[in-house]
Amino acid sequence: MKKLKTLVLVAALGAVVAAVAKKVQAGNAGAAQWQSADTAA
Repeated sequence: MKKLKTLVLVAALGAVVAAVAKKVQAGNAGAAQWQSADTAA
């Protein structure tokens, strides 16, 4: 049971790290993407 809890914790942590990394990459790619998304919305 402890292994499963650790696996879930590691998976959740990885998901958070991936989401943050994606956000940072999108921000570094240029504000044009965000602007186009805002105007389209």
